[in-house]
Amino acid sequence: MADEPAFAWTIGDAARRAGVSPGTIRLWEQQGLIQPSRSRGGIRLFDTAQVRRIERIAYLRSVDKLNLAAIKSVLNSEPAPVNGNEPGRGDGQAQRAEAAEPRQLGSYGKHLRRLRRERGLTLAEVANGVDLSISFVSALEREEAGASVKTLHRILRFYGTTEHAMVTVGRPQSIGAVSRRGEREAVHDPFSRVTTQQLVPAHANIGASLSNVEPGGGSHGSYTHEGEEMMYVLVGTVKVTLQESEVHHLEPGDSLYFASTVEHAWENDGDVTAAVMWVNTPPSF
Repeated sequence: MADEPAFAWTIGDAARRAGVSPGTIRLWEQQGLIQPSRSRGGIRLFDTAQVRRIERIAYLRSVDKLNLAAIKSVLNSEPAPVNGNEPGRGDGQAQRAEAAEPRQLGSYGKHLRRLRRERGLTLAEVANGVDLSISFVSALEREEAGASVKTLHRILRFYGTTEHAMVTVGRPQSIGAVSRRGEREAVHDPFSRVTTQQLVPAHANIGASLSNVEPGGGSHGSYTHEGEEMMYVLVGTVKVTLQESEVHHLEPGDSLYFASTVEHAWENDGDVTAAVMWVNTPPSF
């Protein structure tokens, strides 16, 4: 029997995070796609790496429309995930694009904890409000878990804010707001493998950000929000899927516009870190 992980999700937690049923996870276990640990009482337990694998399987099944045999082939060709970092990424690939070097690297966890405490909410109240487990919400705040873009958006909507407002500084003292390279705070999410910097003040009527998307990183599923948006690729390549059917492969110098209310998903399908500038209005994410 495998050792019980120091931090683990139950099958219900893993199912909610991946957007699938517990029965589906049991089927994937029977097919040999995942191998959970077991508690002394026989309960299935999943660590961070295993939950990421479940989310990867769900993505390949729902977005890429692969059958289980094809999914197994894809997973066997990829480096096995471990808690925290992915092996097999060379130093050159892990380097973030020069255009987006941050002054300091933050995390979503500290911001989510601040939002909850500012509103005087308990972990249980937040978990109930966003239909997630208490353990998962707590893990997000402690930076022991990551969330898909769709899940993060749901949490921020519950708090009545956006990612743009959550991590952006307040109103500037001057008429113009200058955002200088090397002075912006960047927020890194190891789950999505994305590092984001906000480029405009929180009070602006548009949202603008610069994201470094590592190979294999992305939204991990489709999501929607209000408004309209444009993305411009500075470095690397990005695959964007609209309404689960229209696929665009973007290279440096390419841009894409679409209504944010359309289901959209995106990922870095190349082998170098991509740098992407996003503009959306209103700043609903």
